[in-house]
Amino acid sequence: MRLVILTSIILALSACAGAKQANDVAPTVEKGGLLGLSTVSDIELKGKEAVKGEVNVAVPYFKVAFYTEQTPGGYTNGSGDKHIIHSTLVGVDSALLQKVTDQAYANFVSQLKQKGFNVLPTSALNRSKTYSAIKQTNTQYKDEALFGPDAIYVTPSGMRVSDASITRMIETNKIMKELNTSVMDVTLYVSYLSQSFNKAAGFVVTSINVGQTTTVTPGSMMTFYGLEASKCNGYCPNTVAYATLGQPVFDTEKVGVLKNVTSSTDKAGDVALTALSWMTKSGTKIHNTDRFELTADPNKYAKVVTGVISKATDKLVSALAANR
Repeated sequence: MRLVILTSIILALSACAGAKQANDVAPTVEKGGLLGLSTVSDIELKGKEAVKGEVNVAVPYFKVAFYTEQTPGGYTNGSGDKHIIHSTLVGVDSALLQKVTDQAYANFVSQLKQKGFNVLPTSALNRSKTYSAIKQTNTQYKDEALFGPDAIYVTPSGMRVSDASITRMIETNKIMKELNTSVMDVTLYVSYLSQSFNKAAGFVVTSINVGQTTTVTPGSMMTFYGLEASKCNGYCPNTVAYATLGQPVFDTEKVGVLKNVTSSTDKAGDVALTALSWMTKSGTKIHNTDRFELTADPNKYAKVVTGVISKATDKLVSALAANR
């Protein structure tokens, strides 16, 4: 009996329609509320009181996480996305990622100033003993990111890279007091492909569309530590404001050439994984993971990514500034 069922699973995998390239593949709209029936807001803002009356701000933490291998194809505004597009981004080197990040930071600072904030120059951050004690490390490193795949994190040129995690709040408060200014911590996640599903009878997936879609994903966040709010006595519930993207910010303009590079070996591996999931009783899963390669034109990539990040940071900055 098991052999019959296993054979049926393999046949189902073989018959399943694979992914295909398409234009204008928009990311999934995020849902929330009761049973996930309502649409999540473009920006989710918490602790807005922390921004009230603030003008001066320092930005010792700013990083952009670029997915370059295995990009999330759809998004969930929570623990992670299960729809990963197995893929590789080619033609984008570390120098280009640094250039894009430096421009993104410059645009972000300009947006803050346009909204009435006085931004402390990066060169002045070393007036903080705590910040200057952070070991100067490479501004690029690979680490875990949202939605499953690892990403390359890039910090603006000249900015120190803190490895504090559990102690980050303590470090931030020290910097805030030493510089006598509010502090911001910014993390943005940028993906390069997106997917949509064609379904029959409302639930059976008949095919998957994959397209070039440069996206700043949900979960990208600006954290604002308010100086004045931190001076309160007793219980202080809103000393920190969080502005988070609830919906993806994206552009479907092509940045290069997208190819399906799925091999017969890849397909055989999918069949093996499907069989293994059944044999180990871990829950039968049909693995049909086409592989893609996006060879980007460096100039087009820089232009599109810079523009998308600028749109995302403008939304986040505007949400914070509206509560000053």
